[in-house]
Amino acid sequence: MSTATSKRNILKWEGNFFNRARVWPREPDLAVIKSLAMEHLASELPHEFNRAEPKISDFAYGAFNKLYLVTYDGHDISYVFRATLSVIPFYKTESEVATLAYLRAKTSIPVPRVIAWNSSADNDLAFEWILMNKVAGVTLRSLWRHMPWQRKLELIDTLAGFIHQLRARTFSTIGSLYFKSALESHQGGMNHESIDALFENPPMEDGLVDLSTEFKGSDHGNTEANEHENGSSAFKIPSDDEFVVGPIFSWIFWKGSRLYLPGNRGPYQSCSEWYQALIDMQIKWVKAGRVEGDSDYDSDFEIESPDLLAWCQQYLDVLAAICPKQEDHSPSSLHHHDLNDANILVDPETFGITGIVDWETINILPNWRTTGCPEFIDTCDPPCDTEPLIPDYDEGQTLETDTRDQWDNRILRGRFEHAMKQLSATYDSNMTSKSRETKRAFETSIGDLTDWPKRSQNWLKRYRNAVDLKKKIEEKRKELDENETRTGRDVIIRIASAALRGPGSVTRDEPETDTVAHTAERATSTDIATDTMK
Repeated sequence: MSTATSKRNILKWEGNFFNRARVWPREPDLAVIKSLAMEHLASELPHEFNRAEPKISDFAYGAFNKLYLVTYDGHDISYVFRATLSVIPFYKTESEVATLAYLRAKTSIPVPRVIAWNSSADNDLAFEWILMNKVAGVTLRSLWRHMPWQRKLELIDTLAGFIHQLRARTFSTIGSLYFKSALESHQGGMNHESIDALFENPPMEDGLVDLSTEFKGSDHGNTEANEHENGSSAFKIPSDDEFVVGPIFSWIFWKGSRLYLPGNRGPYQSCSEWYQALIDMQIKWVKAGRVEGDSDYDSDFEIESPDLLAWCQQYLDVLAAICPKQEDHSPSSLHHHDLNDANILVDPETFGITGIVDWETINILPNWRTTGCPEFIDTCDPPCDTEPLIPDYDEGQTLETDTRDQWDNRILRGRFEHAMKQLSATYDSNMTSKSRETKRAFETSIGDLTDWPKRSQNWLKRYRNAVDLKKKIEEKRKELDENETRTGRDVIIRIASAALRGPGSVTRDEPETDTVAHTAERATSTDIATDTMK
């Protein structure tokens, strides 16, 4: 046991529902970081640097991470040391390291190389940590508006190639990626029973849950180099059977007190099993109740609980219709859910991509769930039909710059979809597929069950209205004569419009999360929504 036991970082949160944040109990000790860097970089550095001390400086920080730059005078390569709060003890760090190793071994996507890591806070630093090489380049965000148009097109083509590589390497289950050895050694093997037993009886310290004694990670060396001879590394490419799909990352399972509740965190064999696990966790969280003083506490919660449980049950009732058997099993692949222009690094001279970063809490999801263009070009369409002038971007964010961005992004989305279809004949570029959009909206609404209950309830009402509408349309079709098709379509449109004006209609103050509001427009098609809400 490490001497750092007395410094273990227990999980503690502050703030309310709207600004809840994890508390950093102390600042990471720079002296310990320097010592760890010297220990694990010794085999990475030329011999003349073996006894040199690195410089440790602040690099960046986020809600759960603090990053430090590790440099040596006279050495061109820099490194990044990241200290991490144990928000999802063991699993978050182990999965990120395995994901990066997998990407480096199986794809050409440029990602950081992990040199060493510790997936337990039970160490001298008292935080989980990762040491990796620093990827060269600057963020795409910092120069996007000043890039030549041709370079933007080339960058989109490159991103399409990277995403195609992710989608081409498929898995049969849904979850997150880990080293098989890590999950097998953790808690004597990974299974729902052992995990549930831990969550039901978490160790306590000073009235707060302390998971560091149970979620034991370990101190690891290079993920790619097992031997070192004369300062060089003998690299070993991990084989497929060294990786395994394990527990998924979803705030429904890990946020706040949910971390301590037992539940099926994956992996899942089907979409319906995944969605049922999400709903079951919502039910368990509601039944667990709130403790006054906790950031989850709501004085009205006990009054609202019976209604919340009833709505959770209604979501379970429609699950089979949302995920019919013929659609329930599909190939899955790694999905970078935050592919924004801050996580894409480029060469400031050539504008070529030098790295994709921020691979923590990445999931393996069904391929229908991973379709879509990169986040930074996924904006609304421009409010004009003619090409707007190129504005003066030095003036900052203006209506003119926003409009031009929207115009450009629409073209770039088309470029991305074209590139994806060129790369894969099976790529579904139809972003308005009703079945896919319904599943995505259902997933979002499961999360809303406890955080935004009114919104989730309204979505389910609209969904049921659409199902009823489909039945009415099909019944009406049977009555139509083939010679009266035009009149029949007019009747269908009136039926659809009337249904959408009912109690479940979308209002201006409630964002649309599904395709139901467009049903009337789609009713003009002679094959009206035959697969709507299957």
